[in-house]
Amino acid sequence: MMRMKALALSASLLVVAAVGCSQYNSGAPVRVTRSSADVSSCQKVTDVDAGRRVADREVVGEIANQARDRGADTVLLAEGARTGAAYRCASPNVASR
Repeated sequence: MMRMKALALSASLLVVAAVGCSQYNSGAPVRVTRSSADVSSCQKVTDVDAGRRVADREVVGEIANQARDRGADTVLLAEGARTGAAYRCASPNVASR
Protein backbone atom coordinates (compact mmCIF):
# COMPACT_ATOMS: atom_id res chain seq x y z
CA MET A 1 0.00 0.00 0.00
CA MET A 2 2.78 2.41 0.90
CA ARG A 3 4.60 1.58 -2.34
CA MET A 4 1.51 2.53 -4.40
CA LYS A 5 1.26 5.89 -2.62
CA ALA A 6 4.93 6.58 -3.24
CA LEU A 7 4.55 5.66 -6.91
CA ALA A 8 1.48 7.90 -7.28
CA LEU A 9 3.30 10.78 -5.57
CA SER A 10 6.34 10.34 -7.83
CA ALA A 11 4.16 10.34 -10.94
CA SER A 12 2.37 13.49 -9.76
CA LEU A 13 5.65 15.29 -9.13
CA LEU A 14 6.91 14.29 -12.57
CA VAL A 15 3.79 15.78 -14.21
CA VAL A 16 4.10 18.99 -12.18
CA ALA A 17 7.77 19.33 -13.13
CA ALA A 18 7.02 18.76 -16.82
CA VAL A 19 4.29 21.40 -16.83
CA GLY A 20 6.51 23.83 -14.94
CA CYS A 21 9.35 23.40 -17.42
CA SER A 22 7.04 23.88 -20.39
CA GLN A 23 6.03 27.28 -18.97
CA TYR A 24 9.64 28.45 -18.51
CA ASN A 25 9.42 30.91 -21.40
CA SER A 26 7.75 33.37 -19.01
CA GLY A 27 11.11 35.01 -18.38
CA ALA A 28 11.82 35.92 -22.02
CA PRO A 29 12.36 39.68 -22.41
CA VAL A 30 9.82 41.78 -24.30
CA ARG A 31 10.88 45.18 -25.58
CA VAL A 32 8.32 47.99 -25.43
CA THR A 33 8.70 50.78 -27.95
CA ARG A 34 6.74 53.88 -28.88
CA SER A 35 8.24 54.22 -32.38
CA SER A 36 6.64 52.45 -35.34
CA ALA A 37 10.02 52.63 -37.10
CA ASP A 38 11.34 50.12 -34.55
CA VAL A 39 8.86 47.46 -35.75
CA SER A 40 8.82 48.28 -39.47
CA SER A 41 10.76 45.13 -40.39
CA CYS A 42 9.01 42.90 -37.84
CA GLN A 43 6.12 40.46 -38.19
CA LYS A 44 2.93 41.46 -36.41
CA VAL A 45 1.71 38.68 -34.13
CA THR A 46 -1.42 40.08 -32.47
CA ASP A 47 -3.02 43.04 -30.77
CA VAL A 48 -2.68 43.21 -26.98
CA ASP A 49 -4.98 44.89 -24.50
CA ALA A 50 -4.56 45.45 -20.77
CA GLY A 51 -8.26 46.04 -20.19
CA ARG A 52 -9.85 48.40 -17.71
CA ARG A 53 -9.39 46.20 -14.62
CA VAL A 54 -5.59 46.34 -14.76
CA ALA A 55 -4.08 49.07 -12.57
CA ASP A 56 -2.31 51.86 -14.46
CA ARG A 57 1.08 50.91 -13.00
CA GLU A 58 0.66 47.32 -14.26
CA VAL A 59 -0.40 48.04 -17.86
CA VAL A 60 3.04 47.62 -19.45
CA GLY A 61 3.70 44.39 -17.54
CA GLU A 62 0.31 42.93 -18.49
CA ILE A 63 0.76 43.82 -22.15
CA ALA A 64 4.30 42.40 -22.17
CA ASN A 65 3.02 39.14 -20.61
CA GLN A 66 0.32 38.83 -23.27
CA ALA A 67 2.86 39.46 -26.03
CA ARG A 68 5.30 36.91 -24.55
CA ASP A 69 2.53 34.31 -24.25
CA ARG A 70 1.83 34.70 -27.97
CA GLY A 71 5.48 34.40 -29.01
CA ALA A 72 6.18 38.10 -29.58
CA ASP A 73 9.33 39.87 -28.45
CA THR A 74 8.41 43.53 -29.06
CA VAL A 75 5.34 45.65 -28.32
CA LEU A 76 4.40 48.92 -29.98
CA LEU A 77 2.60 50.94 -27.32
CA ALA A 78 1.64 54.62 -27.47
CA GLU A 79 2.25 56.84 -24.44
CA GLY A 80 -0.50 56.25 -21.87
CA ALA A 81 -2.25 53.63 -24.02
CA ARG A 82 -3.80 50.43 -22.66
CA THR A 83 -3.69 48.66 -26.04
CA GLY A 84 -0.85 47.96 -28.42
CA ALA A 85 0.47 45.63 -31.08
CA ALA A 86 2.80 42.69 -30.45
CA TYR A 87 5.54 41.86 -32.98
CA ARG A 88 8.18 39.20 -33.52
CA CYS A 89 11.37 41.02 -34.47
CA ALA A 90 14.22 38.70 -33.48
CA SER A 91 15.17 35.78 -35.69
CA PRO A 92 14.35 32.41 -34.19
CA ASN A 93 17.17 30.60 -32.42
CA VAL A 94 18.50 27.72 -34.47
CA ALA A 95 20.44 25.08 -32.58
CA SER A 96 23.58 23.99 -34.37
CA ARG A 97 24.45 20.32 -34.49
